[in-house]
Amino acid sequence: MGPDGAQDLPFFCHYPLDRKTEWRRDKAKLSQLLADSSTCLLPLFGDKVLVHRKSPDSQLLPYIVKPGAEVATKHAATPHVHIFLGLDAVGAAYFGCVIKDPQQLLEELSASNTEGTTLEWMSGRMAGQELQQEDAALLATASGLAQWHSKERFHPVTGSPTEVSAGGYSRVGTGPEGGSSLYPRVDPAVIMLITSGSSSNSSGNHPDGRTPPSPASPAGSGAIVDDDWCLLGRKAAWPAGRFSTLAGFLEVGEPLEMAVAREVEEESGVVVDLPSVTYNSSQPWPFPKSLMLAFRGRAAPLNQQQHNSPGSSRNSSSGSSGAAGVQQGLQGYELLSTEARRAAMDVGLTPREVNTALLPVLPTVRVAKDELEDCRWFHREWMLAALSQQLATEQQQLQQQGHVTGQSGLPVKAFEGLAMGPAMRGEPAFNVPGPWSLANRLIKSWLSEHHHEPWAGDDIPQVAIDEGVFKYVLLRLREPDDQGRSKLLVWGDRRAPYHMDIFSQVKALAARRSLALDALGGGRIEHYPAKLYPHQQMYKWLAYGNDTKHLRADPSLFQKREFCFTMDGDIFVRYQSFKDGNDLAEAIVRKCPSKIDIGPVYTWNPQERQKYMTANPPFAPRERELVFDIDLTDYDDVRTCGKEGHICNDCWPLMAVAIKVIDRGLREDFGFENILWVYSGRRGVHCWEILPKQQLLEHEEMRTNILKYLPEDSLVQTVERNWSKADAISARTGKNINLVRWQQLQEAVEDRLEEVKGVKGAAKDFKALRALERCTTEIIFVHTYPRLDIEVSKKMNHLLKAPFCVHPKTGKVCVPLDPEQAHLFDPDTVPCVQTLLPQVSQQQLCEPRKIEEGWKATDLAPCIELFERKFLSGCQRSNRSQLGMLSREAANQALNSSSTF
Repeated sequence: MGPDGAQDLPFFCHYPLDRKTEWRRDKAKLSQLLADSSTCLLPLFGDKVLVHRKSPDSQLLPYIVKPGAEVATKHAATPHVHIFLGLDAVGAAYFGCVIKDPQQLLEELSASNTEGTTLEWMSGRMAGQELQQEDAALLATASGLAQWHSKERFHPVTGSPTEVSAGGYSRVGTGPEGGSSLYPRVDPAVIMLITSGSSSNSSGNHPDGRTPPSPASPAGSGAIVDDDWCLLGRKAAWPAGRFSTLAGFLEVGEPLEMAVAREVEEESGVVVDLPSVTYNSSQPWPFPKSLMLAFRGRAAPLNQQQHNSPGSSRNSSSGSSGAAGVQQGLQGYELLSTEARRAAMDVGLTPREVNTALLPVLPTVRVAKDELEDCRWFHREWMLAALSQQLATEQQQLQQQGHVTGQSGLPVKAFEGLAMGPAMRGEPAFNVPGPWSLANRLIKSWLSEHHHEPWAGDDIPQVAIDEGVFKYVLLRLREPDDQGRSKLLVWGDRRAPYHMDIFSQVKALAARRSLALDALGGGRIEHYPAKLYPHQQMYKWLAYGNDTKHLRADPSLFQKREFCFTMDGDIFVRYQSFKDGNDLAEAIVRKCPSKIDIGPVYTWNPQERQKYMTANPPFAPRERELVFDIDLTDYDDVRTCGKEGHICNDCWPLMAVAIKVIDRGLREDFGFENILWVYSGRRGVHCWEILPKQQLLEHEEMRTNILKYLPEDSLVQTVERNWSKADAISARTGKNINLVRWQQLQEAVEDRLEEVKGVKGAAKDFKALRALERCTTEIIFVHTYPRLDIEVSKKMNHLLKAPFCVHPKTGKVCVPLDPEQAHLFDPDTVPCVQTLLPQVSQQQLCEPRKIEEGWKATDLAPCIELFERKFLSGCQRSNRSQLGMLSREAANQALNSSSTF
């Protein structure tokens, strides 16, 4: 049984049995135990173990044969391999037994199974991910030993056959040659989390008051290190979106620390600071015979990074360095020009405060493509946001199993308010290995260092500014002795006649918390965040009629809707909720998010989710609009004007066709009435659906791609000859040249099809006939079939950018569009923030008291009016109809109930 404190060990360390090593060489004792009626047998075959579950959603369990003597005799492989695993808490013995015919045993056990469970063979590695810790450790050990026995049937020195010894933990040679005993050895492998970040050579505490974690800094530097970036990689064979820590095996004559440094440099090109490498933990990994040793370490300073590293000498490519194009060797405050440093000092900023706002220069990653598919630096805040749901779920599962502190060290409350995942654009949702892996343990340990004790200044807002034209002050909130934590504040108020009025208000808040406040500067500013955002229209939509006084309305519906705010630095704050449109507008003014995403409606208020995790019903997504996300990058194989983020009038028809195809199908085939189409602001469109309860032929490269779908070379030549005359026909008739070419292609295919059909008897080429019949359909299909990001549509808790947000890279507003006029939409004429702000400022000068719906005097007006006319009005009619139906149902139910008395 595990010793005291074993609950804190990694996943596969929880071996549940007393190994009883002193009994292994007592053959009589082992024979007696194997014949005992209480003995439990674990069937094994290769790397497979026998498992079962009572239902598809229930816990996976090892299948234990009890008593096991009959199976151990009847089904055991020859020669017999019986492995003594130990005794459980009640004294029952456990043996592993290698089976000769796994299918026969499975059929016999399934036929005699009275519990109704489903039995199956699974690899020990895959099964371990679904088993409880103790069961996983037991089956992994048994599986690892079974695989070792299968590979050591002959002595490596004498060549003589070997037989099982020491209860399955040894093999000895037989015959006259014999040979020394053989034992199951393990292959040590290192797995490491390498971090990097900014450092400050000034003395004192970390800017946010934290004590730097170990390893704190390069040896002897005396620098305060902020390890806010970690290095993760992925292999092509891993599940979509999976990233993990780097790992590798030791070489002969190599110490563990040097193996860590060598493997990281080989796979990523990043040089590790060797003195920073520290041991973390270890766990058996008998798949088939490894021992994983986990380490933490830091990347070496930039002046020690080798650009001709081993990883770059092989098939390699550059990964994400985090700060491309910035002068090597400079960090934080050093990145500022002389003028910028002077400006920072003029307003009272310290180098330490500047460092917290500037990204560090990270070592360049050069991915060894024969080792990894990808390797990147990831920021701690981004990781917390991306992994919050995965890690919180793992933590709750461990708590339910009684393992509260052993695997994570990171409390569930650490994930409050963080996002499920900013997925990397165009890529599946980011995830890491589960709690069975040391990688998971390393990552959780590093993420937990982010959290610090509450500070008295935490509840004083960092930004509290008004709307319109107002005075503002820049302040520093700090401990009185200037040795603890501090943070910068920006406060402004339209009602304040003097800057000192604002300063006095904040100073009073600081004094009540025994904190000091410094004035760094101030001025006059114009700020109109809520004037441009149609918060009332968004509220009317997402409340679905429950914003009225109707008797059947549910006022809490909007409050159960999740909003996610993206703050500066790409910090994702999920599970925001608001009571109405005004509350939403106030939050936008107060927090100034760079982007707003909309999530599902939950069973409970998202901001109070921790109260309802074990409620009935539990906190979970309840409903959401059906949404589609279409991105032009998915059409890169059929467009020739550009790739990736490019969008223009040449490739927009692809998007317009997708919109029309989906819109017509949703309305005619599925009965959707209220459908909202929104331009994403850059290279795609989003579609929101609420249920009521030919420019492709202009480019030579495109024409060549289309001809590839024609099944015969002679047919291709015919179409090419006809297309050479298309310009003249278009000029003579006035027809669009695309329509002329398409008609020529169809006629050529039809003529050839008639020829093939006319052939009689065995000479008819049916293969060519089928290819000709479908080639034009394939051309249409490949260019018009909508290419959707299916993950956005099928996952209930997936976030989607809210309409009327501003795209951070283009400055364009995500505006609705009319699907019937999608072919006329021009992404280059979309309202952008650069033109909207001057329009708002001009309106403020003309009408200084008019604050509400400032968008009416801007280029946003027709876009919001389209939203109201084409979408919102239909939604409101459906909402009224739905509420009326609920009222009638309630009235009928009341009448039926009264008639029973």
